Amino acid sequence: MAARKAQTPAAKTAPDAASPAPKSRASANAKPAASGKAASGKSTASGKASNGKSTANRKSDGKSTASGKASAPARRSANGGANSAGNGRAAAPRRGNGGGKTAPINAAGKDLVIVESPAKARTVAQILGSDYVVTASQGHLRDLPKSKIGVDVAQDFEPSYVIMQDKRSLLSQLKKAGDAANQIYLATDPDREGEAISWHLQQAANWEQRAAPPKRVVFHEITREAVEEAFSHPREVDMQLVNAQQARRILDRLVGYQISPLLWRRVQRGLSAGRVQSVSLRMVVDREREIQQFVPVESWTLDAMLRKAEAAAAPFPAALHSVKGQRQRLTIANETDARRYEQELTGAAYRVASVAKRDVRQRPAAPFTTSTMQQDAGRKLRFTAQRTMSIAQHPHRAVVDAERVVEG
Repeated sequence: MAARKAQTPAAKTAPDAASPAPKSRASANAKPAASGKAASGKSTASGKASNGKSTANRKSDGKSTASGKASAPARRSANGGANSAGNGRAAAPRRGNGGGKTAPINAAGKDLVIVESPAKARTVAQILGSDYVVTASQGHLRDLPKSKIGVDVAQDFEPSYVIMQDKRSLLSQLKKAGDAANQIYLATDPDREGEAISWHLQQAANWEQRAAPPKRVVFHEITREAVEEAFSHPREVDMQLVNAQQARRILDRLVGYQISPLLWRRVQRGLSAGRVQSVSLRMVVDREREIQQFVPVESWTLDAMLRKAEAAAAPFPAALHSVKGQRQRLTIANETDARRYEQELTGAAYRVASVAKRDVRQRPAAPFTTSTMQQDAGRKLRFTAQRTMSIAQHPHRAVVDAERVVEG
């Protein structure tokens, strides 16, 4: 505890009626609290690369056969419902025939636009018009193999990608449509995952050898203004974003495929280890070991209540900081030393040697956001988040609720 200094220079002070008494304080090296608990569980893939092993899930049409078993899952058209005639309007998605075949995409003499989802393809097709054929890649088309780790650590972490089994027919259709199109626009999502999907598609279809290589377009909202602005300023694929996604994916694979088997042997089969939860678990374990190895240390402080020589002066607290002539803060390790210092200071004359003044700037708190408002209401008023938002939406009820809190 830093010593608090009086505001009146060179004012003689007399000790208060009560002499300074030593207080026992908890060690400054108090036990730290555990930082949190580790959570483990299964992680699943949702169209994009996932931690560890991933499986591709198809949506069933919900119908069942006479035998009571679910029928084969329906598949969307490979072109995301785009009209094969290339009139710029996306047709309704058609179900597959169960054999993995997809409807052909006719982009001859037109520009081919590839987005990620069929729903986005239909909307963008309506905006662009009949000079464009808009289709969907439906997420990633190639990924690291499932049967092996797929990363050559000795060769600078070189990944080996394979075409996904359920995306081979779609890739074939996209490649044929792209070869026949005048220009190819890759309009996947504007993040590193979308950038990687565009790069993988360009690599898998071998479009880099085209006379007119594919162009990358990015828009953050599906409005006519945003889409037209994006197509007026196309660019190349951003390899920095692609490499960022590859680094994340490779790290997922290295951590997941090497640590998950350990979980299967030691904890439970089927659990998966990810790049985030594995590191978090290590931090929690290291912190817990520090707590277990902690050795408490006894320490004492010596406080006194002082006041000015005038009888009407208000007392103020002071703490023993150091011995005169020494700058280092005094450490009192046991009660014997504390009592000795107490006897030396009892009845001593105290004087304010110096007063330091400085300007302190205090900034006002930032305006409430939804989360900080809920936190303050819960901490100070014990409101639930639902009650807080209800009052925020009906300000006239706030006074009544505040009065109830005070009365309670």
